[in-house]
Parts: sequence; C-alpha cells; structure tokens
Amino acid sequence: MTVPLRRALAPALAALACAAGSAVPAYAHGGPSGPPARAAWAGGAGSPQLVRDPDGVPVVARYDVAAYGADASGRSDSHAAIQRALDAAGADGGGVVWIGAGSYRVATPLWVPRGVTLLGDWRDPQQGGRRSDRQTVLLADPDPASQTPFLTLVGGGGVQGLNVYYPRQRADQPLAYAPTVRLGGGGSQFASVKQVTLVNPYEAIRAGTDNNELGILDEVRISPLRRGITIDFATDVGRIEDVSVSPRFWAAWDGTSERAIAAQSRANVIGLDIGRSDTQYVKGLEVTDAAVGVRLRRDNGVVNDVTTSSSGQYSDLDLRRVGTGVRLDDVNTIAAQLTHARIDAEQAGIATGEGFSGTTFNCQDCAVTASQGPAVDLGAGSDGVVGLYASSLRGAANGPAAIVSGGALQLQRSLVQRPRRGAAVQLRSGAGALDLVDTNLLRRDVSSAEPSAAVTVDHGLAPLLRPAPKAPRLPALPRPRGSALIDATAAPYSADRSAGSDATAAIQRALDATARSGGGITYLPAGRYRLAGSLNVPSGVELRGAQITPFHTNAAATVLYVTGGAGRSTGPAAVTVQARAGLSGLLTWYPQQSADAPAQYPYAVRVAGRDAWVRMVDVGNAWQGVDAASADTTGHQLDWVVGAPLKTGIALGRSDGGVVRRTHFNPHFWFRTTDTTLPGAPADWDAMMALFFKIMKIQDTNLDAFLLGSARNEVIDQAFAYRQKVGAHFVRQDGRGFEGLLYGFWLDAAVDSYVIEGTGPRGFDCVNCDAGAVPWGFDATRGEIPTPAPGSFSESFLRLEPGAGAATQARFFNFGANAFNWNAFRGVVVRDGSLQLAQAAFSGNPRDDAGALQLLGGATDAVALSFNRTGRIAADNVSFLRQPVWTDVFVGAGVRHAQIAGAVARDGVKNVLQPRAPGVRVRGEVVLR
Repeated sequence: MTVPLRRALAPALAALACAAGSAVPAYAHGGPSGPPARAAWAGGAGSPQLVRDPDGVPVVARYDVAAYGADASGRSDSHAAIQRALDAAGADGGGVVWIGAGSYRVATPLWVPRGVTLLGDWRDPQQGGRRSDRQTVLLADPDPASQTPFLTLVGGGGVQGLNVYYPRQRADQPLAYAPTVRLGGGGSQFASVKQVTLVNPYEAIRAGTDNNELGILDEVRISPLRRGITIDFATDVGRIEDVSVSPRFWAAWDGTSERAIAAQSRANVIGLDIGRSDTQYVKGLEVTDAAVGVRLRRDNGVVNDVTTSSSGQYSDLDLRRVGTGVRLDDVNTIAAQLTHARIDAEQAGIATGEGFSGTTFNCQDCAVTASQGPAVDLGAGSDGVVGLYASSLRGAANGPAAIVSGGALQLQRSLVQRPRRGAAVQLRSGAGALDLVDTNLLRRDVSSAEPSAAVTVDHGLAPLLRPAPKAPRLPALPRPRGSALIDATAAPYSADRSAGSDATAAIQRALDATARSGGGITYLPAGRYRLAGSLNVPSGVELRGAQITPFHTNAAATVLYVTGGAGRSTGPAAVTVQARAGLSGLLTWYPQQSADAPAQYPYAVRVAGRDAWVRMVDVGNAWQGVDAASADTTGHQLDWVVGAPLKTGIALGRSDGGVVRRTHFNPHFWFRTTDTTLPGAPADWDAMMALFFKIMKIQDTNLDAFLLGSARNEVIDQAFAYRQKVGAHFVRQDGRGFEGLLYGFWLDAAVDSYVIEGTGPRGFDCVNCDAGAVPWGFDATRGEIPTPAPGSFSESFLRLEPGAGAATQARFFNFGANAFNWNAFRGVVVRDGSLQLAQAAFSGNPRDDAGALQLLGGATDAVALSFNRTGRIAADNVSFLRQPVWTDVFVGAGVRHAQIAGAVARDGVKNVLQPRAPGVRVRGEVVLR
C-alpha cells in the first residue's frame, strides 16, 4: 500500500486491525495479503489412479513418487524424487501426490507447493497403529544446523498420512533440528496437516512469525523435545482438532525410554503456544508431560498494533502431568472460551500474567487440579476475569484452591476443595473481585488481604441451568457407492480444461457414464471448466476435483466458471447433487459477477436428496452458496464449504439429521485473488482494497450466512463467518423451525449475529458461540459509523423476535459478545420466546445504553456474566478506550420471566428494572474496579 493511500484509509485499517509493523499489512478476518503468484498449468501428469486415504476414502492421485524414482527401502536419498513429483503437481495447478507405504530417507527439506497434497499411508497410534504396520515413513536426516523447516506448506498445500522420524535424534542429548513442519508464511492460507505422526521432533510445528492464515491441524500425534505447536501472526481462523502431544508416541515407535523423553518435555515443551491468532478453534487437544499445556501470549512478530494476542474457542482439552495447565499471559479483548476440560497440573491449573487485562477467560465443565499449588492463580498486575461454571477446583492439600492477586475470579455452580487448613480462596494484595454463586464455599472459606476487593457469596439464587452438552459424535466420512473412475477430460468425454469452450455436456456425459458403471468418481483434473448450463450428479456418484484438503480461491486447482442463470435467483443450481451422491475438491467461480452491480444467480450447489455430501468446496463469489433446504436432505454432510457468498451462504431445512462442519465465509475468498488470473479478480493492491470495501457493503446489506429452517437433529460444528447482514437466521419453514446443536459457532462482524424468528419445540443448544457486531452502513473508506433509526433493533448480538412464541427455545453455553473497535447499538434483545445464557462475556455494552441484556418480553435465565466495558481503539493504536458505565441489564414490564444470577461488572453495576411480574430477579453481582 502506498503511504498516501494508507493514510487515507487509516480509520478503516485501524478498524480492521491492520498489523502496522508488518511489511505487508494484514487484517483481522479479511484484509489483503497473499502468497506469491502461481505457476501456469504445464501438464505432464500421469494417469489418475485410485488410492485410499487413512480413513479408507478413495482418493484420485495423478502423481506417484515411485514414478519419479523415490526409494521406499530407505537406502538412498529420495528428496529429489519426491520434490520433483510435488513440483510437477504444482506446475499442473495442484492435486494429489501419492507416496505409498515404505521408508523414504530425506536429507534435504521438502517444499509442498500451493494446491498440492502429499498423501501417504498411516495408522493412528492412538488406535493401535504400530511401526511394523505398512505405513509411509519419512526418515528425516537434514543438517541439524539448518534453520529450514523439514516440511514447508504454502497456501492450499497439505500433508496427510505420513510419519516423520529422525533416526539420529536422542532424548538424552537432543539435536536442535529446525521445525519439522512450517505452515504457510507470506500470507498463505489453508496449509493442512492431517493424520500425521511426528515421532521425535525437536520443534514440531510452527506457524509464523510472518503473516499466515487458516492453518489446519487434524489428527496429529507429536512427541516433541523442545516445542510442540507454535502460532504467531495468524490473521484468520486456525483450526486444531484431535491433536495429541505426548512422549508415548516416540517411546512406542522405537523403544526409547518414555521417562527420558518426558524429562526433556516436562522441562521445556509448551504443547500449544499462541501469540496473535484472530480466532482459533481448538477441539480435542491432549498434552501430557509438558512444562505448559497451553499458553496464550503476546505475539512474537506483531508490533505497534492493538491486536497482538489471541482470542479463541477451546473445547475438550485434556492436559495431564504438566507444570501449568493453561497460562494466560495475554488474551485480546474479544476473550477466549474453554468448554469441557480436564487439567491436571503441578504448579497451577490456570494462571494469568500481567498482560491478561480487560478481557475474560471463561471455562465451563472444567475439572482443574494442581498437586503443588493452586488450581487457579490470578497473578499480580492482571485485571481480567477468569470464570468457571459447573466446574471443580482442587489445589495442593495444604493450600488454597484459588489465589487472586489481580483481576476477578467468578465461580458459579462449582465445587471447590477446601484445604486441610486455611482458606479455600485467598485474595491477596491487588485482588479485584470474587464472585461466588451457588458453590460449596461460605464466606469464612475466603481470606482477603486486599481491603478494596469486592466479594459476593450467594447461595440458592441461580436458575439451575445444565452445563454445556458434550461434543457431538460425527458420522464417518461419506464415499461413493461404486469403484468406477472416469476422467471427464479423457476421450470420449473430452471436457475442455482451458475454459475455451462450454464443458457442461462433456462433464454430464462422464457423470452419467459413471452412474451406469455402478457408481464411483467422475474426476475433473486441475483446470478451468466453463459451465454455461448446469450439472446433475447422479446417485452413487461423486464429482471430484483435484484437491483433498481445504483451499483458498487463490489456490484452487479445479475451477468451474459458472455463466448460466445470471439475473435470477431461482432455477437449477450450477451443480445439483442427488441422494447418496457427492461433490468435492473444486471452486465455483462467477466470471461475470460484479461488485459494482451484483447479479443474482441460482445456488452454486443444491443438495436434492438424502445422504448426499459436499466437501472441500469453495463457492467463491456466488450469489447463493449451498441449498440443503428445498428437498428432503436428511443425512446430508457439508464439510469445508468456504467462500464469499453474497445473499445466502448455507440454507438448511426439511431434514431430520444432518451435519455441517468447518465452514468459513469471508470476503477475502473473492478479493484476495490478484495473482490468480481469475476473471474479475483485482489487478493490483488498490483494486483489491476497493473490491474489499464493495464486497463488505453487499454482504452487510444482503447476506444470511446461515439460513436455518425446518432442520431437525442438525449438528453444526466449527462454523465461521465474517461480514454478513445476519449470521444465523432461524426462520420457520413449512410451519416448523430448527432443532439441533451448534458447537463452536463464531459470527464475526455481523450487523445482527443471531436472529431467531422461531425454532422447533426442542429448540437448539449453542456451545462456545460468539457474536461480533458491526454497524450497518459503515463506510470503511471514511470510518463513519451511522446511527440506526429510532426504534431499530438492528446491530444486535442476539435477538429473539416478536412472534417467536413461547415454544421457541434458544440455549447458549459459554457465549461471547464483542464489537471490535466500535460499540454495538444493541445487545442481547429478548422480545418473545425463551432464552438461556449459561455463562456469557460481553467485551462491551451497547452504545444505546439500553442494556447488554435488553429483556422486553418472553423468558430469560442468565447466569455467570461478565461486562468488560471495552470501547474503541485509542489514539495510540495499541490500547482500547474504556466505555462509560452503560446499562448491563434492562428488564421491561412485558417480561414473562427473568432470573439473572452472578455478574462481574467493571467500574460499576447499572441495571434498570421496570415494574415487573414476580418472576424477575437479578442478584449476585460484584464490581471490578
């Protein structure tokens, strides 16, 4: 960016959390930055072959390292052969490189190009996998003095099904190798590590310190000696799922003493070490025998920026035999959540440092113990809030379960072990506040050396809200019915992969032929295919593009140029997927779409029957993304659906049982395409910035990211969207409403995050759910924030609408509400229906002073609340202003029922209770000054 332009856009850049000290500005959830230009397609691939991934799902690979001379015996160095295969796939636009079972000595680091996945054969050691099994093993033998990571993955690049073993590594005298895996860099997105064992690394995985985004770790096993997973300067959502960090994997591999490995790891390893990460999903992380299980801290690569640390959603953590379980040195104002955890530590289960300020870390259903110290230790100099709901604390037998030397501790419906002598909770000099509601503790169990510390101890006040549901059990990955493999570009189909002519008929002929062959895969190699008509994927068939791991638009290998249907929102989708059929591994792109005058189109993808699937699909700049609501779509699976849709992201309805996983919507899936040569991609930086602002305006005016109709027993897991008019829009369809579980739902920069017009009678549960507000009509080029019309309920975190009815039920567990760099106009607004809030953190209260909780009707039960009063970014760009004491809770005369119990309010409590029915009660508040 030129200096004059940067100055002209200073308000917008600050609002979008620009990393002011970096060479290439990066933005929280959506700003420009990108990897280097990609190579043109060069050809040279082999014939497609069917292999299987570690889940047994058939995969199409056009490259095999054996064909390039790789030695599976381990006797000779295979680096050159493997790299040639990877480079060939990269030059062809992307795809899968197969590396079959065997041992491959690699003495020089490998580079996985954009859009390429290196796939091998792997057995999960958690499920009994052994070294003697037929597996793919990379015998890593680089120079220990080299600082080049052994595997570097750039945007859309991935490794899957590998074991990496260092034959020369020793537990008693470790060799200080460079990181085994490096994710991204230079703005790369969607670097993936899946089903991989890093047997004995010195440092296992690093992302950063330069800008990176959307890193993925899934089913990864690690036995590190010095560092586990380190993340810095991640400016869009990363996902870590089913990852274990423990000495046992190395010990089981070659018989090295687990005690010797643990001696190193307990002294040195931080299992997960995170600096800046603009939202991080962590689900199913195990860390054993480490110095620290999880640490959140200031970033190592970001300077002179208000965003220097992490926010995130954590669930299902298992931290054992660790010095400190969770170390909170710095958490950004958006806050962090942890639901379902077991923490068995030595010195402290949860500990805070001086940088933990003006924010909240909430835990729900967490068992926290420390054998030699307190379960919770809020350090001197910190002033944030740590909250535990439906949890347990146990410290050393002769010491307190909790020590508060700074900030506030909030415990509700939690069991705290009393020591043999002395207080269970100690408030030391500098302590801010203690809020105990419905715990087993009495006032005499608390000692205080801080006269100004506020203490509340109440019993029997709170509504008995159950703790959060457990993580959902998800079905096995789907696969096509038959074993046929037909390449749509081969004769007699001959689909044009250069977009020079319409490929619709040729691809359809290949699909129909696959169905006649008993089902299987119709394969579209890397290329660009013009689609003037629409495609129908028959039952038993999957239309498969070249990629098997998630990818960004700028790293797409297989692209459908959709030209049909312009000017109308109804009609056949670009691709219709029938019952028991699938679509995966491709991008839909609308070359005639314009941000200046956006055109309506039918859906990019329609699910038209039961048990269908859509996986690893980028809907690009579609007007509408995926329709799973206009037919009976029971049993659908939507996984890794991403893009920048303009009107509707995903619509769900008319189903009984279905799964949506790991979606990601963000404007940058359209505008960050400068180096792609996609039609309509911006030509340069200035054009990219202009397109960015135009897309945001379109989405703020039109987009329902998730349109949720009559879907019953639905599971939505780790869904994310940035910029939308309504994030999750719950509507009635066919007289019925949504019922299901939302687990890890993050709606960032929504004019209205959750709008609930009605649900089914069982309602829905929302666990680890966040709402991020943005003002409608915000002009990013001028930084102006308009005020909604009088009487408007727009710009809200959550709304239950009039007419929802008493049967509408919405239950939120460990909820977060924020408005980064502005003050939302409305908060949580209840006008009908029933709302339960079991633990909620509000980074700031609404600027209309009508209440973070504005209860005007219906029924509300809310417990374990915190109000941090964070305002806009200060002039120094490294801190935030503090809000006035705006209203926390407003209860109107029309409320049927309201019980609010347990709240920490910074600087003062302000509640407004109008004349009301007897069923209204607000109690158990404490002020943090």
